Amino acid sequence: MKRHPFLSSIVLLLTCNACGQVTNGLPGRSLVKLLPDYLSPRVLALNQADGATPGSLLALNPTNGTVLAEIGVSLSPTDMAITPTGEALYVINAGSRTISKVDLGSFAVVAEKAISTPNSSNPANPLYVVAAPSNLVYYTDGAWGPEIYALDFGTGSSRLVLDTGGNQDYGAGGMALNRGGTALYAWRQYGWGAGSAKSWVTRYAAFSDGTLTPLEDSFSSARRDPVNTPVLLDRAERWVFNKQQMFAATNLTILLNQFPDNIYAISLDGTVAFGPTEVFDTDHGTTLT
Repeated sequence: MKRHPFLSSIVLLLTCNACGQVTNGLPGRSLVKLLPDYLSPRVLALNQADGATPGSLLALNPTNGTVLAEIGVSLSPTDMAITPTGEALYVINAGSRTISKVDLGSFAVVAEKAISTPNSSNPANPLYVVAAPSNLVYYTDGAWGPEIYALDFGTGSSRLVLDTGGNQDYGAGGMALNRGGTALYAWRQYGWGAGSAKSWVTRYAAFSDGTLTPLEDSFSSARRDPVNTPVLLDRAERWVFNKQQMFAATNLTILLNQFPDNIYAISLDGTVAFGPTEVFDTDHGTTLT
């Protein structure tokens, strides 16, 4: 899995009168995802560790990147998602095939459920997770054509809701879910560095029982790689970002803009997008810095 440029340090771009950059080293850790905490002034960082020892979840000071708290999760966590109301967070652990639930108020793991990934083509492939209302969680299985399962975290029961046969069809790479849990976006992936390099984004209608119904696809291009690119929604849920593209969230056939590099993060309002080494103005697709 190709890492984000964070690796063992965190770089914070500060929005202030004297804008600048602060770098804080985090030795011995391998960060694979960052999220803002919706309810507290902190940044949440997922440490995958080395695969042989359990990973961890860190709470970081948003101003200087120092560690406020750290808790252990399970083996090789590869993704995390905050619930729509912001009180809990789910971590998917690829190494142990489990999903951990973290109470963000107490900053503690309160439950862990086993998951099934019978069609996974390689245990090292990253698994992805998004959180819906009412204890519903969607996760991918790392198959050649990654499938999506819906997990009722309360009961621990799960079922397949995007069936690709494991290797028969394009599956889901990264995912994003709107706050109401009614629309799921996934970029479509086949193979992990082999096979077809085509990719596109699909919007699904999502229902309270976990069922997914495809609504429309974006255009298709040979942009599958790199496979660690996220799907991102701005807070107003107007725009969807994936790879080098920006789409209308209500109709993915409408391409709004393209960028010269893959997008890994956006500002809250979606007007600024971040690639590995550049910051883009999403109105025009131009490079800001």
